[in-house]
Amino acid sequence: MIVPRRIGTLHGFSGAETDFDFLGVWGGVPKKSLFACPYLREGLRLEGSPGFWDLWRSWFFEWLEDQGITHLIGYSMGGRFILHHLTCADFPKVVRKVVLIGASVPIDSFNERKKRLDQDDRWVQLIKDKGVAVFLEEWKRQPLLASQKNIPEPLKSQLRRSHESRDPRELVFCLERFSPAGMPQQCYEAPFPVAVDYIYGERDLKYKLVAKELKSRYPMMMTHEIENAGHAAHWETPIAFLRFLSSLW
Repeated sequence: MIVPRRIGTLHGFSGAETDFDFLGVWGGVPKKSLFACPYLREGLRLEGSPGFWDLWRSWFFEWLEDQGITHLIGYSMGGRFILHHLTCADFPKVVRKVVLIGASVPIDSFNERKKRLDQDDRWVQLIKDKGVAVFLEEWKRQPLLASQKNIPEPLKSQLRRSHESRDPRELVFCLERFSPAGMPQQCYEAPFPVAVDYIYGERDLKYKLVAKELKSRYPMMMTHEIENAGHAAHWETPIAFLRFLSSLW
């Protein structure tokens, strides 16, 4: 596999900063080439600061430049975080390629936002009442995530252990501030400043439609379907995902 020199990775909501370590184990990517972005830890640190979203964006762009990140990979919420910043005029030029996996822009319908915010409040209460392990068990029963039962071992066990060790404050922060219904609406009409590839699983019907919608907004964005995979295509079919990355890089 041809490996870019510096790869930045952004995990999803229920994930951890180690979620893309499998690129080394399964794909032979050197550890020195992988940089997990601590974007949620930083967001939690900045929470409550005046100009929170601007501060978070400035930190993210500085991180990309300081680490010299040339290629970005974001899954689900991590991809949404990248999408939120991609059309900013000052997006760092050091980044040359972005790969998004099952990511979307915020919900723009008032009724759908209200519905999602009510749902998020219930999840927050579950975390506070029952803890991370019970919350994750319930969270992963959602139909969108059902195909994660197909993640091969030992990757599935490794992911479960790292996810169950998550700081509950980060999960609550995500639900209250960074849910698709809680994010500020960004201008998503400007062209992307870098090459963007969007990946979705064949069985992920929701994000297949999202990919189609994003493609209509950004004709230069390339969309790719991975066979026999659901929402977490990179974990469910890691060999196919790594083969695909190799073809991109």
